[in-house]
Amino acid sequence: MIEAHCLLRKVLFLRKLSQVRVKEKHWYSIYAPSALGNKEIGKALAVSPEDLMNRTVEVTLYELTGDIEQAHVHLTLQVKRVEGGIGYTQFKGHHFSRDYLGGRIRRRYSKVGAIFDVKTKDGSLLQLQAVAITATPASRSQRHDIRASLIKTAQEQASGTIFYDFIQEMVMGKLAQVMQKDAKRIFPIAFLDVAKSKVKSIGEQTVSPAPAVQQTATAE
Repeated sequence: MIEAHCLLRKVLFLRKLSQVRVKEKHWYSIYAPSALGNKEIGKALAVSPEDLMNRTVEVTLYELTGDIEQAHVHLTLQVKRVEGGIGYTQFKGHHFSRDYLGGRIRRRYSKVGAIFDVKTKDGSLLQLQAVAITATPASRSQRHDIRASLIKTAQEQASGTIFYDFIQEMVMGKLAQVMQKDAKRIFPIAFLDVAKSKVKSIGEQTVSPAPAVQQTATAE
């Protein structure tokens, strides 16, 4: 009886196991947007293209450009399209490493911060966080004028630029150069940059074009 019972349990277990649908995972290559190099930034396992959609990945700008001086810039990218075993990403935001900013703040210097929204020419909305460090102590009114200048310049630059061109200028430091040039007319600036950004909504801009590479997913 014991042997028969054990045999029955084994048969029932095997029958149940055969009914379980094993979900096979596949490897997908993840690509950065064309404006950020259009290169493979890693691989990910997923059951299906739908399973890969909207996943986020963080990379440094250094990994895309090879410039070690850009290692402090961290980019957040999100998969928005999957074709032929490739996940194409869209820029979602960026931030600087804490030690990078901390090393630039000194005593007797004034720090001016501003958090504000900008809208690109093609209707995308982003929130930016800009930081300026003055070369000498600044008064309250001077800090107020510097902050206003940061916001005004960034919003003007965004309004005349499409989404990915603006993103490229922002993370590569070109936007900060224009902002610092304008702010210096008010007060000497030792350091200025856009330390953080977040995409609130995408306008007419879509996921950047696919690279000229054909890859297929392989089973794990």
